Amino acid sequence: MLISAQVEGAAEADAQAWMWQLSYDCSEIGINGLSAAIAYYTFDRPNSGSNAASDTREIDFDMKYKFSGKLDGWSIRARYAILDREGVSSSEDLNDLRIYLSYTF
Repeated sequence: MLISAQVEGAAEADAQAWMWQLSYDCSEIGINGLSAAIAYYTFDRPNSGSNAASDTREIDFDMKYKFSGKLDGWSIRARYAILDREGVSSSEDLNDLRIYLSYTF
């Protein structure tokens, strides 16, 4: 099984990954086109052997707005990830911000 977050992913042998996500459609409170989500990932990888890698925890925040009217088909999405890495071959923790502007044909 493959679990892929905004930055991290786990496809190595002997890795264990978990994901929890909470999503909300803001049209229920009168903001049509806006949706939000938060996701929490854990990647538990082996500490030794050929598949040794850093364990990681990642939290992703996601907001997306789908335009309507004259801008119908356009959407904008902001994603922010917070990574906490530890263990074998550990590299620095990081924050990652991505902005997507999309048009659906």
